[in-house]
Amino acid sequence: GFFAMILFDGNYITFFNRLGTTIGSIIIFTCMMLIGPLIAIPRTVTMSHAMIAPFLPIQSLNTITPASSFMFAIIFLSFTYATSFRENRIVDLLGYFISPALLASLIIIIARGIITAETMVVADTTAWNAFKINFMRGYATLDLLGSIFFSSIVIHILKNNVGGMVGFNRKKLASISFKAGAFGITLLAIVYIGLSILSIFHGHALAPSGD
Repeated sequence: GFFAMILFDGNYITFFNRLGTTIGSIIIFTCMMLIGPLIAIPRTVTMSHAMIAPFLPIQSLNTITPASSFMFAIIFLSFTYATSFRENRIVDLLGYFISPALLASLIIIIARGIITAETMVVADTTAWNAFKINFMRGYATLDLLGSIFFSSIVIHILKNNVGGMVGFNRKKLASISFKAGAFGITLLAIVYIGLSILSIFHGHALAPSGD
């Protein structure tokens, strides 16, 4: 998705309009709805609420009910909008605050999980089957659709921030993007390997009750 946007100078409208103006507009609208109000936003809010509800000091929010979920959604989405409605602030916010905090939290979780490791869970499937199943599940996260539109924002920010250095040369922009992407993928791989190790030793907690 990112390299596709580089080829189109970050213009996703031109990218989709190759299929025709009408079809392109329909696809853009459909994608926006899927990664927005129809699936991604409700899922993100619901998951966030479910994860932090037990730790919230506000009594009306620390139980999962329709009313508490609605209140949490208003607060959560208002905060998200306030911190991200300016495109040029998104990368700084992610790079300087959210990503370091996320990585630090994950490192603590992985380290603690390894220290307190229990007996190993015996897998009931082959490695290849596990890979195939989860590879397909990965598409359900809608990251591929999101990458097209988020990449458009990132490319515009890159052009504004480092335009004097790389101009609008696609090869140089692609080179910078590839290096940054390789670094990000490496960090992501380390995190996923760590979480996979945790699942090997702590997967017992995921077994259905009474099993």
